[in-house]
Amino acid sequence: MSQSQSFVYPLSLNFNQVVDIVLHLPPRRKIELSRVLEKDAIESRTAAILSSVKDNSISHADILTECRQARKTIARKTRHANNR
Repeated sequence: MSQSQSFVYPLSLNFNQVVDIVLHLPPRRKIELSRVLEKDAIESRTAAILSSVKDNSISHADILTECRQARKTIARKTRHANNR
């Protein structure tokens, strides 16, 4: 939306009033509004996801050590089960 198309309306509207206004928009403006709302929703979801993801400070070496230990444990259990 260009700067010349931006307007500020100091109004207090409920949801139904907003829907009524949108329903009276020309199709082109409805599409434009839809795109703006979709972009806003995507940005909000992205921000929520990013804020929920915690920094993973596990090093590659730590991961390898854990994998090796898990493999040894599995191998030991497998050998023990086969010796029964």
